[in-house]
Amino acid sequence: MARRAFAAHIEFGEYFCCGNSNRCSVDLRQRNVVNPWSSGVAWAKRLGVTTKLCAVYSRADAREESFATIITQAAVVYVVGDSPIHLRSTLKDTVVFDAVAAHSCVVATAGSAAAMCDPMVDPRGGAFALGLGLVRGIAAVTESEKWPDERLQRTLSLANTSVVEIPTGAALIYDNGTWSTHGAVVLHGPLPTS
Repeated sequence: MARRAFAAHIEFGEYFCCGNSNRCSVDLRQRNVVNPWSSGVAWAKRLGVTTKLCAVYSRADAREESFATIITQAAVVYVVGDSPIHLRSTLKDTVVFDAVAAHSCVVATAGSAAAMCDPMVDPRGGAFALGLGLVRGIAAVTESEKWPDERLQRTLSLANTSVVEIPTGAALIYDNGTWSTHGAVVLHGPLPTS
């Protein structure tokens, strides 16, 4: 079952904890940033899930075959990190991104979810940029409740694609060809058909 979720800090519990209990988290934060990994490990442990960390902080890390192998063997891949610009520049055209893109179950949070889209919204000013393209035809504004209205309006006025606002605690989910939302997701335009 193909599942790709684009969420902003949400715990889906057992929705993404089906089948094989092996999970992988691709940590794409910039170095020296507060670590959300420990709370994720504690959450997974409560559900009886084994986790492995792929600490991908640089392009050299993203070229590591060992990380790509861990990702390929995981039942679910969680991509965490709050900077879509950093994530895109780190992952673009690497074996780690190829493994993520080929995976059947990817959960991306916050800025990582924005970077998975093409086009991608640059949170610094709300303009559009080239994203990673895991999801095409829609741009995600993650943690949208933190965006000033004028930045969001700028993004919407520049858009030549659909835009989705995903506030903290909400998600846009693509599962076996069907889109669904969880929480207060706001869609501006149609969802992609594939």
